Amino acid sequence: MPNSYSTYNNLPVSQLTDTNISNPANDEVLAYSNGLWVNSTAGGGIKSYTTAERDALTPTAGEVIYNTDTGTLQLYTGSVWINIATEESTFKLQALVIGGGGGGGVYEGAGGAGGYVSTVDGENSGGGSASQPFYAIANTNYNVKIGAGGTGGGTLTGTGDNGEDSLFGSITAKGGGHGANGTTSSGETGGSGGGGSNASPALGTINQGFSSGVGGGSVYKPSGGGGAGAVGVDWATGQSGNGGDGVTSSITGSATTRAGGGGSGGSDNASFSHLAGTGGAGGGGNGGYDNTGTDGTVNTGGGGGGGGLSTDGSKVFKAGDGGSGIVILRYSSAYDVSTVSGTLVISSPTAVLTDKYVEITSGEGIIKFVVA
Repeated sequence: MPNSYSTYNNLPVSQLTDTNISNPANDEVLAYSNGLWVNSTAGGGIKSYTTAERDALTPTAGEVIYNTDTGTLQLYTGSVWINIATEESTFKLQALVIGGGGGGGVYEGAGGAGGYVSTVDGENSGGGSASQPFYAIANTNYNVKIGAGGTGGGTLTGTGDNGEDSLFGSITAKGGGHGANGTTSSGETGGSGGGGSNASPALGTINQGFSSGVGGGSVYKPSGGGGAGAVGVDWATGQSGNGGDGVTSSITGSATTRAGGGGSGGSDNASFSHLAGTGGAGGGGNGGYDNTGTDGTVNTGGGGGGGGLSTDGSKVFKAGDGGSGIVILRYSSAYDVSTVSGTLVISSPTAVLTDKYVEITSGEGIIKFVVA
């Protein structure tokens, strides 16, 4: 009687009673399927899914996938998907980059708001454009600069200065255009356009801000400075133009409006009496009325208000300075921001949902994201 062990020991796998093997090839493995072992190509590698495809799965705890929407490895904990941070991982970054607001002109036009660039999901950039996604890479250096607001004019011929550009990596938000003065008629182009008396408005930068309003066509009839979210208001009889409104963002978890245009100056002088314009929502400075224009709000990119003229016409008042810009970064809590060099002033990280954010309010330097 043959030895049963020896008999079965010499059988090929395909002849065992619990297999269904066909045309085996190199590097194949056995996989259990419907009560039988079958030959199958080897597994290995991590499957890729979009967020929508991932959410349609029925995963088990410990399953790992690559999310093509966020550019991250993700692990299922048994209840939620979480990102797996790696030393060189790529992740979606939500950012606001706002340039410095333009300075107002003496007795005339207001400063335009700084350019407004957003990568925040579901929100807008300036000029009515949609936000654009931005993918950051851990341990990669990113240049950052916060643009100062432009100085408001201080004499009758003082037009003020454009705001400075703000920078984060490949994103540049242009400084706002300055307002015109009482002896010239045109504001300056910029992130948003500066106000003036010219019937042709000063333009904003595409996808960052709007133009100024339309002036009355001669001196002392100024329009409002453009905002990131709206065109500056036109001159009307007896009324200098108001600043255009800014754009609202909830990047910090609270809805906040930034980058409003400045309001143009006014006077109660009998020869050309008109009321001053008010600044647009989002930090725009008010125009002066027999007094100085007010500054754009710090770290909003608001345009400076135009300067006023005294009742008897003997004195001009300084125009408002533009508000400085800002960079706000919101990112996964799996990372931290590290300063590589420079003079940047960065807030402490603040938690918001599963993310955290920092505000960079002044200076110039280099940062990088590191695994927390």
